[in-house]
Amino acid sequence: MILIGPKGGVSIADFAGHDLKSRDYPAAGDHGDRQLRKLGIPVHGDSYGKRTPKLARPHATVNSAAGTPPGGGHGGRGSRFEISPLEFPSLLEGHMREVPGTKETEELGERLVGLNFPPDLTVDFVTAVCRWGGGDRILGRILEENPRARICAAFREAVSSLKVGSISKALQQVNNLRYLGQVSFASKHLRHLRPAICGTFDSNLQNALPHFSPDPKGYSDFCHYCASIAKELTDKGIPNPRVRVGGVWFVADVEAAFDQKLRGQS
Repeated sequence: MILIGPKGGVSIADFAGHDLKSRDYPAAGDHGDRQLRKLGIPVHGDSYGKRTPKLARPHATVNSAAGTPPGGGHGGRGSRFEISPLEFPSLLEGHMREVPGTKETEELGERLVGLNFPPDLTVDFVTAVCRWGGGDRILGRILEENPRARICAAFREAVSSLKVGSISKALQQVNNLRYLGQVSFASKHLRHLRPAICGTFDSNLQNALPHFSPDPKGYSDFCHYCASIAKELTDKGIPNPRVRVGGVWFVADVEAAFDQKLRGQS
């Protein structure tokens, strides 16, 4: 089970029921690692993969997890929940049904990166992301308060940072844009530019996972944690309904499953 909560920190348990620590991850070189590296997802042993946040101290069972979560937590926020590895496909399928336009917005982001952020297409992308994430109220402000050239430059810089694994720096670069200074909507843009290594970290997830601080470092830690789960799902051969190349799971897929789990608890 995967157990997440404000007091128990974060721990991953495999199908046998024991906790996995970062040192337990398989050595690089297997099929899963090769596929993940091709997509830019950090694996244990990579230079930037070493910054994956510490997981909770291992215990006999995940249900008895205890201790201080990474970052020390933020007061009493959060709601503990468990997810079995076998739940991830159905959770992601549910998210795909309930949040339409995800695939299309990802494809727009991929096209945008490939064309190096032409202004008109960049505006289309910002519009699509804001509407996908329910941010119509800030869309006009983003486009009015930021010159087109500045928006394009910020996204170019962010993608360059992501190429070398600097998720926190990429978030900061998007945060420099007016009305994208918060983690939530800035992360939604990164999620659609590089879903392999970035997810959305909105207020719902921030409240449910208070051990990840709502700032660039906390967002980076959250994405690296999701990457560790994505690697486990890929290595275990858990089918991904999003049908990624090589059958891999992306960080954005794991985050979407978390989001769907929280929707079911609300």
